[in-house]
Amino acid sequence: MGYVSRAVGRGRLECSSPRVALFNYTEAWMAILVRYTPAGMTAEQYDNVGRKLEDGGDWPPQGLLAHVCFGSSGNLLVSEVWESRDLQEQFAQRLRPYLEEANVDLSGEPEYHDVQGYLFHEASSESGD
Repeated sequence: MGYVSRAVGRGRLECSSPRVALFNYTEAWMAILVRYTPAGMTAEQYDNVGRKLEDGGDWPPQGLLAHVCFGSSGNLLVSEVWESRDLQEQFAQRLRPYLEEANVDLSGEPEYHDVQGYLFHEASSESGD
């Protein structure tokens, strides 16, 4: 099946498929990739924080384009793509108490990388997707 893309604003393309998003950013608006490397994060800690974010109405946050948790329990890492660093930092203020409550090691600083472009196919590890 082919999809039709069209320009919808400076640096953004819209795709006819509701499950695909294609972007190519200009200097006017730059997405960022954030990589978190908490020491020793377990699947139980990750799931606990996720449930509390959802229960508190803080998930998904405004500006989050993609979230991926990967690795093995006891060594889980998280990468996210955000519309802007400002939106990520606003969410980080709400996230911190949940991480502290779950005893997630926050000693490492996140890594920030500019994103030049991306293609996301909407999918989830949640049941039913």
